[in-house]
Amino acid sequence: MNDLKLENQNFLDRSVFHEIGNNNSMEEFISLPGIKVVLISASFLQPGRRQYEIVSDIITDIDGKASFAYVDLDLVPDIPIFFNLNSFPSTLLIGNEGTVLEVIQGVCSPNELIDKITRLI
Repeated sequence: MNDLKLENQNFLDRSVFHEIGNNNSMEEFISLPGIKVVLISASFLQPGRRQYEIVSDIITDIDGKASFAYVDLDLVPDIPIFFNLNSFPSTLLIGNEGTVLEVIQGVCSPNELIDKITRLI
């Protein structure tokens, strides 16, 4: 698992995750083809760090069939309003048309997340 650090987004593996820093980059990410998985949390939230580990660990199981992004609530505080979210971490599964297909609130198991993504691929 990735070594998570609290300061300055140092825990984010930018080789695997798109980093969403504003609404424009979110719109660009959503417009990518295929299934998108967006983890929304804050680096200081323990459950968010745990969900980040889970998402990071399943990326190889998905084998390039989905794109992954991380949104830090400290950097993009209005994202929850855009998606009508009130619990964090939240993991969004977004389809080809940019439609939110499912919202997973809280931490879920790796197998549950893999199952949900593979059903959409």
